[in-house]
Amino acid sequence: MRIAGGTAKRITKRIINFILVIWGVVTLSFCLQVFTGTDPAEMIVRKVNVFATEEQIQAVREELGLDAPFLERYTDYIKGVLTGDLGTAITNRQPVIENIKDALPVTCMLVVMAMAWVIIFTVLIAAISVIRKGGIFDNVMRIICIIGICVPSFWLALILLTAFAVQIPIFSVISDGSFKSFDFAIGSNGVPYYLYCGQGCCGRQC
Repeated sequence: MRIAGGTAKRITKRIINFILVIWGVVTLSFCLQVFTGTDPAEMIVRKVNVFATEEQIQAVREELGLDAPFLERYTDYIKGVLTGDLGTAITNRQPVIENIKDALPVTCMLVVMAMAWVIIFTVLIAAISVIRKGGIFDNVMRIICIIGICVPSFWLALILLTAFAVQIPIFSVISDGSFKSFDFAIGSNGVPYYLYCGQGCCGRQC
């Protein structure tokens, strides 16, 4: 009974921590949107009419409820998140939830393919390092892995895409929906993760 009670407490604690983290992320994203100094109403209006008047911008603010007090806006935002109403995107004036649905299949494909590459490269690096333990490959991979996990994946991806998709157009920057078109994007974004997993496997040999 004590074990069951302890397990229940741990699960409850994890659920509470998860809820608090989600609430913190949602609140932070709302505050960043409010306090960055960017006026969504002005962006929407000036996208259609560069010479829009202040009256036109104010009308859009009132229509979207952007002129309401902070607490009221925050409450409406939380209610919308809880009910699945994430608002309207500024860029294309479509519901945010619809934009997420459109991007979700591609995102899931990227995640699955990235995990597959991580497993393949990790197994290869670890296997060769075990076979050649203490050799040149093992030592070089340790150094490369340590350096690689310190490099931000988004920065490395931009560098690789610029080099091999723009300057030397070997790969395509824009996806055509095929698996092949995702390979380079997945590989360039996943390099630090391959090296991190490889470094972990190499480190466990010792």
